[in-house]
Amino acid sequence: MIMINSLFIGVHVFPDIPIQAGDLGISSAKARYDLLSAAESYLGAPYRFGGLDSRGFDCSGFVYRSFRDALDVLVPRTSERLYNWAMKIPYSEIQPGDLVFFITAGSRISHVGIYTGGGRFIHSQSFGNLTGVMYSYLNEGNWSRNFAGAGRALSLDE
Repeated sequence: MIMINSLFIGVHVFPDIPIQAGDLGISSAKARYDLLSAAESYLGAPYRFGGLDSRGFDCSGFVYRSFRDALDVLVPRTSERLYNWAMKIPYSEIQPGDLVFFITAGSRISHVGIYTGGGRFIHSQSFGNLTGVMYSYLNEGNWSRNFAGAGRALSLDE
């Protein structure tokens, strides 16, 4: 695991955001491509609460595993902690590889996905008749109604 500048949240250490891909020895474009490739490799994996591998993922476990596989970087493990950790960005600035957040239950952040471009994101969904790792659109009814914001974890330019 590559150690870069970090931030303490509880007892865990997470990298400063946005993560500077140059600190990982790659370009920002390569880091984002690798993240999306890792995420897409799990398309069709089932949903499993607390899951962190191809046997099943919850939404934040899917994001956690995608960052770990692609960049060997540990990120926060829950949707709410990912939201608090990521650098907030306006909807108009979302780029592939950024995180998208939703409030699907109660009043707290409860769902996260990785934006892939063209209004789509990849995530592990647990409700409705479709579950598991899949693509959805930000403008779909449930997702547009429950969209809470976007966050940047990876730098764009260096």
